[in-house]
Amino acid sequence: MINRFFRIVILVILAVPMLLASCSWIAAPGLPVINSFNSTPAAVAEGSPAVLNWNVSNATALIIDQGVGSVSSAGTSVVMPAATTVYTLTAVNAAGAVTKSVAVTVNSASVTTFIPVTPVSPGPLPPANPPGNRDWLASTYTNEYHWPSCSIAQNIPPPSRRWFDTVNQAQANGFHPCPVCRPPR
Repeated sequence: MINRFFRIVILVILAVPMLLASCSWIAAPGLPVINSFNSTPAAVAEGSPAVLNWNVSNATALIIDQGVGSVSSAGTSVVMPAATTVYTLTAVNAAGAVTKSVAVTVNSASVTTFIPVTPVSPGPLPPANPPGNRDWLASTYTNEYHWPSCSIAQNIPPPSRRWFDTVNQAQANGFHPCPVCRPPR
């Protein structure tokens, strides 16, 4: 009888770690994963384009700075930097945010030629305080509200911007706080 009891205890001790290991699906989702983010080519002649390409998993919002703006989980964007530029991809989900940067080196031409460059932008940056002294900027794309100074908020395209006077107003309209700038709840 005692021998049988010890066998059962040993089986339980051996089985519990295997049971816990098999329950990994219960764990909370992790941070987004930037599978790739690069430029083709990595160096260009002055006035020539480069193609940024990326692939990201487990993100609810993606933004590339330097005027590229909100992007989908995989894609490309043609850029024409006037000088060497570092582009930063920010991927966000409920667990937090991760970033990855890639530099596009611009090699100057041997002869100096003035070529006007028109910057490509998703629109003007949101004002610090728009008319009516509204304090919270939200994105209809990500359903998040931000401090107006948040780097993600500054890249929200104009059609996706919504301003709110209070956090309660933003939440009542279905928006949740940005995990990057962490506004009040």
